[in-house]
Amino acid sequence: MKAVVKIKREVGLVYQDFPLPEVGKKDVLVKIKAAAICGSDLKIYKWLPWCESIVKSLPFIPGHECCGEVIEVGREVRGIKIGDKVAGETHVPCGTCWQCQHNRAHTCENMELFGHTINGCFAEYSLIPEVSTRKIPDSISFDYGSLLEPMGIPFRAVEKGEVEEEAVVVIGSGPIGQFAVGISKIMGAEIIIAIDINQKRLNI
Repeated sequence: MKAVVKIKREVGLVYQDFPLPEVGKKDVLVKIKAAAICGSDLKIYKWLPWCESIVKSLPFIPGHECCGEVIEVGREVRGIKIGDKVAGETHVPCGTCWQCQHNRAHTCENMELFGHTINGCFAEYSLIPEVSTRKIPDSISFDYGSLLEPMGIPFRAVEKGEVEEEAVVVIGSGPIGQFAVGISKIMGAEIIIAIDINQKRLNI
C-alpha cells in the first residue's frame, strides 16, 4: 500500500510503499477515505523535540484523524463488521491494567496512541484496534467523519461547562475553537464570544 511515512529523525515525510498491516484478533482493517491533519502531525513532520518521547521507532506512519470503510476484522471483533463506516479514536487502552479493569480506560497505564506510538492513518489502509473505532451512520460523510476525533475535545469541555443559557468565551478560533463555538450554540449558550488575533479565523 502507499503511505506517508516518517523515515528519519529530521524534517520531512516520504510518500512510499509500506507493508499492508496484518490483522490481529482484536483489530479492524480500514480503507481510509478521508484524513485530517492535526498540529501533532506537523510536529512529527518537523521532528520537534516532543517527538523523541512519543514516537517509539521509525519508519512510522503518522495521522490519527480519519474515517473509512472496514474491509477486514479480527476473529474476536464483535461490534464492527466488514462494510461499516468508522472513524478512528486516538487512545488505545490495553484493557488489562488496573485502570482499565476499574472502568478508567481513559487513564490506562499502558496507553498507546494511534498515529503517535503506533502506526496511524496517513495510508491507503490503516489497522485500528476495535476499542478505538467508532461506527458512524451513512448520513455523515467520510470528510466530516474524519473530524469527529478533534471534535471530541471541545465537545467534552462544553458538555462539562453546562453552557445552556450561559455566556461562553472561546479563546482561540482555530479548528478546535470553531468546534467549541458551534457546539456551544447547539447546547443552548445565550452569548458566545470568540477571541483570536487572526482576523481570518474570526471571519469564519
